[in-house]
Amino acid sequence: MGVGGMASASSAGGKATAGRASEPGEAGPDSIMLRIELPIARAEQLRVLARDLDESPQMLARLWIMERLRELGVSRSAGKKSNGSSQSGTVTTPIPELAGGSQPQDEPSIADVKKHLADTLISDPEERAVFDETYTFRQWGPYIASLALAARGRRVFTLEDIRVMLRDELMPDVYDTPGALDSDLVIRDIEVGRPGDQLRPFACLQRVSPGVYTFLGFGRARAMRAAR
Repeated sequence: MGVGGMASASSAGGKATAGRASEPGEAGPDSIMLRIELPIARAEQLRVLARDLDESPQMLARLWIMERLRELGVSRSAGKKSNGSSQSGTVTTPIPELAGGSQPQDEPSIADVKKHLADTLISDPEERAVFDETYTFRQWGPYIASLALAARGRRVFTLEDIRVMLRDELMPDVYDTPGALDSDLVIRDIEVGRPGDQLRPFACLQRVSPGVYTFLGFGRARAMRAAR
């Protein structure tokens, strides 16, 4: 993985360059553009740390490089002043996560998230039994989001409301990843259809106007379908 960063550099005579890694026109006259290749494990550690600190990986790498250069400069000056030794004395002041001291935590699987949401939000054993039978995100995702919206007093809502609930509150770490893709979030598989429409076993929503829905739950939806 490549992580681009800007490193300050002073030049007595002209423009400083960094070989082919320098890209003219993108760095200022007192800067050089560096491209750093990191092993996959180190790059993942950098991404995790950047996410925890709410900072971009590029900025974090830039800060680390500048601090490392400063430490090396101090170490070199101290060595020269002591006894003229050219030993630089390896100064190790890396970001702890980049030193391999801690590994990024495994993110929960989609199945784990689904079970946790069911344990937290579904109290009716019959509803839970049907929920556990769902096997695709387009079946259980809208259900659990609609249930959460209804629990907050939202009698009607839109697909966008469902999307925001899932993405921002219920499953932000795994939303729009394989098994829970945003593109799979559709209503047709969980909407109680009109008489004569194909039976949808996991229907739980009823359309009240174009693009606007209300939550029924699996049981009420099935009872409504059977009464038609």
